[in-house]
Amino acid sequence: MTHGDTIAIWALALAIVALVFHVPLSMLAHHYQPKVEDYIASYSRERLIKRIAKLQHRLDRLNDPKYFEDIEWNFREHLFVVMYLFGTGFLAQAASLFLATGAVPKNWFWKPASWVWNPLPFVGNHLPEIAVAFFFLGILLAGLNMNKSAPLRPSKRPKLRLEIQTQIDALKAKLDEFDS
Repeated sequence: MTHGDTIAIWALALAIVALVFHVPLSMLAHHYQPKVEDYIASYSRERLIKRIAKLQHRLDRLNDPKYFEDIEWNFREHLFVVMYLFGTGFLAQAASLFLATGAVPKNWFWKPASWVWNPLPFVGNHLPEIAVAFFFLGILLAGLNMNKSAPLRPSKRPKLRLEIQTQIDALKAKLDEFDS
């Protein structure tokens, strides 16, 4: 077994471990992040005040209907951009597959002759990379959109408000301990 084979096996094992553990670890991080932020803020009066102000700002936003209208419009706009990115990625993928299988003969657009002016000289040689880039951007934007969509669910809003208010109350109690 060569050095390259050993590295390939370790890379495969690391990819499998990452695929298996990314969902449970992200769930744990999402659950414990506010607790860790509160714990870190509890060491200093200034940090505690900043944390309370940040949580109060989030609570005020959750009580503001204009905030949800803005989020809904951003959500819709991002969904359209995701659709366009995926559509462009599928178009580039289809074009590269047609060229790779020989279903479409190469012409000046894909493989220009030296005497023909080509407005996009890089397209013909890099269609798979372009497709991957558009798919990656689409997936990235869709993930960011889903992350921002949690407060849009009306059934989640009272629970989020209650959680933030209990966090604020607990931090104010710690702040009172600093004052006394």
